[in-house]
Amino acid sequence: DAALAFIILFLTAASNLSLESNGLNYISLSERLLARFSCAFCFSGLVFAMMFGDPVSYGVAAVGGVATALSSMFGRQALAFVTPVMALVSLDPRPLYILAVSALGATLIDGRYFPRGVRHMAMFSYAYHRVVKHSPFFKPALSRWVDWRIVFARRLGLNARLAEIQAGEPTQLLARMPELALLAYLWLSGGVAEPPAVAAVIASGVVYVLTTTPALRHFGESIRYFEYSAWLLAPMLIAMHLTSGMPLPIAALAIYAVWVGLFTYRRISVWLVFTFPAKDQMRELVERAGITAESTVFTVPLHLGAEVSARSLCRTFNYQGSAVTLDLYRRFTEAPPMLKREWRSLARQYGVTHIVADKRILQWISTVVDWTYDFSGLPVLGESDFYIAYSVPAGAQKVGAP
Repeated sequence: DAALAFIILFLTAASNLSLESNGLNYISLSERLLARFSCAFCFSGLVFAMMFGDPVSYGVAAVGGVATALSSMFGRQALAFVTPVMALVSLDPRPLYILAVSALGATLIDGRYFPRGVRHMAMFSYAYHRVVKHSPFFKPALSRWVDWRIVFARRLGLNARLAEIQAGEPTQLLARMPELALLAYLWLSGGVAEPPAVAAVIASGVVYVLTTTPALRHFGESIRYFEYSAWLLAPMLIAMHLTSGMPLPIAALAIYAVWVGLFTYRRISVWLVFTFPAKDQMRELVERAGITAESTVFTVPLHLGAEVSARSLCRTFNYQGSAVTLDLYRRFTEAPPMLKREWRSLARQYGVTHIVADKRILQWISTVVDWTYDFSGLPVLGESDFYIAYSVPAGAQKVGAP
């Protein structure tokens, strides 16, 4: 009965049905999905090992921890940040033992990859802290507390209020993982709250709160610490409560079901009206502008370079979003993800032949910062609904050229 209840709760969880935000990343980025599964198995095994002391649970925790340590940067952070807090809350060293076994196992399996991954994690967090999180373009997307002034503002549409609720904490967490609220209710209303399970949830909550603050939000989206640690654990604990013989909380389950249904409906309704473009505007623009494998293209924003290069094999300024050196940001970006405002110096140094810009981004820049790009005087080679391409004559690369 408990297994069946867990399967139903897990498969009908809001975060698994809606494909919202991180849900798409877990499908499209395989290392994130692997890390989420591995981390979830690690914490579930750890909690049950601390509850029952059985070797199978310890084995699940150890294997999950090793897989997490070898899978992704954020998985390592979730393991490294939550387990020490869990040990402190529970006054039990076993979470630290699992952390140590995970690090040792990952080192034994691949003694070069794991240490390099830890070093990359530290360097990336440092660069993100020093540069990226201060960018006015990235700030709105970082973890933050919900702005109740927007939620309760007068003359504001429902969609704007809902967007704020789904963007800020803790309302985003309650919307995407309402099983945590249900679990808390069951515990507070007289359910059996096993100390290891409570310690795991509290530890995840502590890390979640800390990484929502401006000082520590460079350690990734705070909600992901719950998404990684409690993905399997929360429905398991709820299933155990529902099958323990205690009276079923019908009202709480009904509210939970309605909440999941409304959240899922809202997200799926967006996908139902989503339409794919009838043509590849970028490919048409690249061909019209004469961008070839011999071209060097300056793009706005920076990551648009990947789209241009994929269609022409040209050279572009680009990075994978996980740059770890401050020098890269200083040399090439004005404020990530925008390349240098004074683009002529980069154009002269690297022989830029074309500029391709997203017109929506060009209009948006001036609403965020007090500058924009000046491409006046450059010949326009092509333009579509969303993009515009310029030619960069050799003379236009000079600083001060009209």
